Order: sequence, then structure tokens, then C-alpha cells
Amino acid sequence: MVLNTDLLQVEGEGCPYHLVSERQRWARGFSRLCKSIPSGNAKYLNVYTPFTQRRFYKAKNGEFPLNPQMQADLLEIFKERGADLSLGFDSYEEQDVLVEK
Repeated sequence: MVLNTDLLQVEGEGCPYHLVSERQRWARGFSRLCKSIPSGNAKYLNVYTPFTQRRFYKAKNGEFPLNPQMQADLLEIFKERGADLSLGFDSYEEQDVLVEK
């Protein structure tokens, strides 16, 4: 990353590029949510998600973690399709992530 030294703030609120470590709850898999969708609403579910078909099934099976924003987006899709949101994702894990503050 290249920073323009003319735009850096030496005093005041600090550097806008400062990253802080934050613990976040990431999810893996959503097969239980998929099974809870009424059968008439489950057809072509992967089309409504931001994933390609192959990536959808990998995410569904928990092959990679889903960040909190992706979790919220998916829960909204499942809510529209009538899934039981109380089931939650298949598993959760804590991760330390660098975020701008």
C-alpha cells in the first residue's frame, strides 16, 4: 500500500488507516437451515445467494467460514424462503480480524 504523505494527519483523530484487531463470530455451513425451508420454496435456492452453484454447496457444507455480513445476508434470504432461523448455522468459530476503527 502506498500512502500520500500530504494527506496523513499527524494530530487530531489519528490515522484513518489504523487497523484494530477485533474478535468476530464466523459461521460454517447452513445445511440445517436449507432442510427447514418448505419444499416449494427451496427450488433453485443457490440462485438467490451471492454464490456460484459450486461455491454455494461448499458454503452449505461448511468448507469455508462465513463472515458476519455474509451471515446476515444469508439469513435474510432464508427468512424470505420461510426457513426456521432459530436453527442457526451448523457451527461457529471465533476469529481475530483486522478492521478499520
